[in-house]
Amino acid sequence: MNLGDSSVSIRAYKTEDWNDLCVVHDLSRPIELSGSCDPRAFIHLDSDEEGKTDILESTKLIAEVDGRVVGFVAIDKNVVCWLYVLPECAGQGIGKQLLLSALRLIEGEAITYVLSGNDRALNLYRKVGFNGTEVIESNCSGFSCKYIALSHSVGIVN
Repeated sequence: MNLGDSSVSIRAYKTEDWNDLCVVHDLSRPIELSGSCDPRAFIHLDSDEEGKTDILESTKLIAEVDGRVVGFVAIDKNVVCWLYVLPECAGQGIGKQLLLSALRLIEGEAITYVLSGNDRALNLYRKVGFNGTEVIESNCSGFSCKYIALSHSVGIVN
């Protein structure tokens, strides 16, 4: 989907967005895992009880184009814990708009954790001022992976 003349609007999450949010996640997550973690770590969001609880308890913002949900970001206090954009809309600035909107809701230092092989996400976070190189050994749905911890001094946006 090329945005062309369409504009992106960022708004608060509504309960009726859940199914669209799941679609965005489920189409984007395999790409995030590619090169970072065993693809068998993928779980559909609606089937992931822990992930579902985490995201439902988070503050969420939705990106829409012409009334269609194309991305979302979720934050928990000062942690940017979810940021996904439909693959067909990637690279058009939607993730950046969502991230900048989320940073406006955070006081103090913002942090996030990005899978070490997810270069597109790492570049986005660094482009808006996140930094850090600490590698954290972890697991994703029972499969070994590495995350990079990043932080951002909120109020200073590149």
